[in-house]
Amino acid sequence: MKKSFVLITRSYKYGGYCVAGFDLETKGWIHLVSSAEPTGSEIPKPFFEPFDDLDILEVETKGKVPCGCQTENFLLDLSVPPRKAGKFSFYELLSPAYVLSTPFLLGNGSSGLSEEEIKRQHTSLGLYAVENLLFDFYLGDDGKKHYRCKFRYMGRGYSEISVIDPIYRKDGFQGQTIAHALLAVSLPAVPYQTGKYYKFIAKIFPLTAEEATRLKAVVPSNFAPHSRIFAKDYPDSSKESALRAVHFLQSLSEGRDPDTNAVLDSTMIFSPSYAAWLRYCAEKLEGTAKRIEEKQFGQMPTCILRKNIERIPVSDEPASASEIARRITELCEPYGKKLTAVMVGNFFLQAGMLKEEGELHKRKVPTELGMEYGITTEYRNNAAGIRFFIVLYGRAAQRFFVDNLEHCVKVLESPRG
Repeated sequence: MKKSFVLITRSYKYGGYCVAGFDLETKGWIHLVSSAEPTGSEIPKPFFEPFDDLDILEVETKGKVPCGCQTENFLLDLSVPPRKAGKFSFYELLSPAYVLSTPFLLGNGSSGLSEEEIKRQHTSLGLYAVENLLFDFYLGDDGKKHYRCKFRYMGRGYSEISVIDPIYRKDGFQGQTIAHALLAVSLPAVPYQTGKYYKFIAKIFPLTAEEATRLKAVVPSNFAPHSRIFAKDYPDSSKESALRAVHFLQSLSEGRDPDTNAVLDSTMIFSPSYAAWLRYCAEKLEGTAKRIEEKQFGQMPTCILRKNIERIPVSDEPASASEIARRITELCEPYGKKLTAVMVGNFFLQAGMLKEEGELHKRKVPTELGMEYGITTEYRNNAAGIRFFIVLYGRAAQRFFVDNLEHCVKVLESPRG
């Protein structure tokens, strides 16, 4: 099976190379291996030594050989040498077809995944735009230098991520910073001795200020489910603006980022007088927002006290939409309507974590983003033995719903008389 792909990374792996790139036909990742086994699958260095990054290569493969989260694996036919068929423009790479804008980097916000997390991971490679990349190394117990870096992605800091890009595995980069970069990040097929699956930086593409600006223009620089949800719930632009203003102004007045809910950097926190002014605007706008809600729903929506949100349970076990709705309804105020499974499902649909498929009988299935949050599906049998399809939400998805609860219910600061 012939494959044409753009060479993105040739990173170090047990004396050979770990070779990966983008399949020109599917626009998805392709990871070339010399064995279907999880270990000993590195490619001999001489095989890809003559080529450069972004070369378009044609190779012969023996078919797909997925291994755990490495669903992109193709078994390389080592009897047929690669052939260069052209060059891929770097600006072609700066596209949402290749650069991801998911809220987390390969599944979570840390340097590695647990055994449970890796089971929910359906890809082992990703290309991400990051900022403030800082290099470091340390001497391990084996007496060898271990190269690593830290950076910021989607407002979140990542640290102690191993660097296996041959160009940057050098002492001279210690303490050096790259303001903007594209990172090809990968996951192993087998865990480390600690039982965790640690992430690797397989390739680093530094970006100029112009390239970073260009990338932000075509690839969303921030995952903002609020905007998508508001646009879906309130298609009228004036309504959308009023409700978004309430949310944004209240968030800023509390020193929180309106899109991520993270605490703002200390240099960006507003002065008390400015915060008071923003809070005053939010109060003035709230009356408009309340009238829109009542007109939209015909009655008060589901209401919950803010202090009760932290009491909503989030389980390690996947939960159905009905179970999530039940947990929240138990803590809601008695007036207004109950939260339903349909409302939960629509939230994830509008946040881009679910999509509908099928012509006559549409059903919801997880998108790639949804799978990153641990959303899965399965068939079950009810008490009558009838088989049915169900969507299950993992811990990360449950947490995301609770953190963004204000888009499905009315959050109250104090009880209403």
